[in-house]
Amino acid sequence: MLVKMDDPVAGEMYVPGLTIKMSKTPGRLGPVPIPGQHTDEIVANVLGYDPAAIADLRGAGAIASSTLAASAEPRRPSDRLRPAHERRSLSSGEDAMKFGLHSVNLHTCGYPDAAARVGRAAEAAGFESLWVADHVVLPDPPVPGRPMAPDQRLLDPIVALTFLAAHTTRIRLATGVIILPQRQALVLAKQLASLDVLSNGRLIFGLGVGWCEPEMRSVGAPFAERGRVADDYLAAMRAVWTQPKPSYRGPYVTFDGVQAMPRPVQRPTPPIVVGGRTPPAFRRAVTQGHGWYGFGLDVSETQKLVAALRDAGKEHSRPAELGRLEISVTPPGYEVPDTATLDAYAAAGVDRVILRPRPDMDASALERFTAETGRTLGLKAV
Repeated sequence: MLVKMDDPVAGEMYVPGLTIKMSKTPGRLGPVPIPGQHTDEIVANVLGYDPAAIADLRGAGAIASSTLAASAEPRRPSDRLRPAHERRSLSSGEDAMKFGLHSVNLHTCGYPDAAARVGRAAEAAGFESLWVADHVVLPDPPVPGRPMAPDQRLLDPIVALTFLAAHTTRIRLATGVIILPQRQALVLAKQLASLDVLSNGRLIFGLGVGWCEPEMRSVGAPFAERGRVADDYLAAMRAVWTQPKPSYRGPYVTFDGVQAMPRPVQRPTPPIVVGGRTPPAFRRAVTQGHGWYGFGLDVSETQKLVAALRDAGKEHSRPAELGRLEISVTPPGYEVPDTATLDAYAAAGVDRVILRPRPDMDASALERFTAETGRTLGLKAV
């Protein structure tokens, strides 16, 4: 088998359980002995092409079709030869990039049949997580610069995730993000703990402080104090989730002599992901979050914000029990990023890419998008 490459590196390429010897000839790999494997399988495994792309390569003469047999010894993967979004980080031992699906409580997914179909399709396609948005009300007319239609269909995030939990078994369920100052801390803690229990420990708790002053005014939340409220609420939620005898006294929440059972399945808390692009949000992510989430970010913006998070990490002490800060990003628009873009996100430090389907898709189109995107990304279908 000969596979053309633009910039080959002489040495070895990894296929699970096999070593592929590569020539130094520019533009080609040397003969590859693969026991009982067709060349299509090798190209799919090594280069990540889907079947249609393989057919195109063969038609162009880039791949010689054959089935080869030989013996080979298992070897470790050569990290530099694998796309960045498929690598493990040698410095931290992390797993390959995760992929989520956003907006599964919006638009067509605001109808029960479509939501259930998309949830099942995402799980079957190998997506790691489902993500929902949060707005209690939307301003009419819209706020300048935030063109969300006032009549946009948007289900409550916790109710939507509970519904999706009942229609799936493995995929993680994430709020992306809950506008924390608009909720009551102990009521939200109870709701999220219940969701974590009913989903058998699949919740990811994403939170933000919000941007929509008319919405906060409508629900009686103090917009100017929303950051301080969020910090206080999060501390109170941690207390009721983790303390044997929950007790908390803060500027906005005070309680003592109470219990809230059941506690979340994930101990001590579900993963907490902080959204926001401001210094207080970076500080909140570093000191209180397991992860950080940026929405609508291209690679350049991601690089700048990850650098800002690193700077925040130098200014604020991070509790050891939180571990390494996980970075999640939703790209701008609705297109599935190509391999080069995914590599660039990975190089910027992104751990999870969360994609969005087009809002005008019907249920069947959403199912097709989910399945085809999973194949394009090389996800492991289940």
